[in-house]
Amino acid sequence: MVKILPFFLIILLVACVKDNNIGRGQSNDPINEELKHEAKEIFKNKLENEGSYKSYSSSDVFYEISSNNLSMQQFNIIKNNLIEDRGWFFLKKKDQAYIFCQGTRQLEVIPPQELVGNKILGGGDIGKQIENKWNIILSHTINGTLNRCYLQSK
Repeated sequence: MVKILPFFLIILLVACVKDNNIGRGQSNDPINEELKHEAKEIFKNKLENEGSYKSYSSSDVFYEISSNNLSMQQFNIIKNNLIEDRGWFFLKKKDQAYIFCQGTRQLEVIPPQELVGNKILGGGDIGKQIENKWNIILSHTINGTLNRCYLQSK
């Protein structure tokens, strides 16, 4: 029994290390694929750490962008050109988040704390602010999920 214990502890340690490296969820649902394409058209090669999921109430895609790869000035150019050219309209700013709508679809862009300079991490409608990365969230409402764009359209 004493000889088996170290072997068991090594297996347990390896399992715990592997669990810490689990990636974000990925959904290949057609709606999520459309949202991923939309994000890539708007933000080009700046997107990092893609994740997506589909639930009964929504299809969501999310990304991060390093603060080194997107400045506030670059975001303003994207906001005033690419986002609007793709059929999104600016709805409002909620806390630190910029919220854009395309029907009931919502694009939420939250700049990093280090670029904005606020003292406490802020939030948005769906997401939260990250210290040194942009938080990009695209959401497609299904079955009446309450996001700002859905509420605006009703």
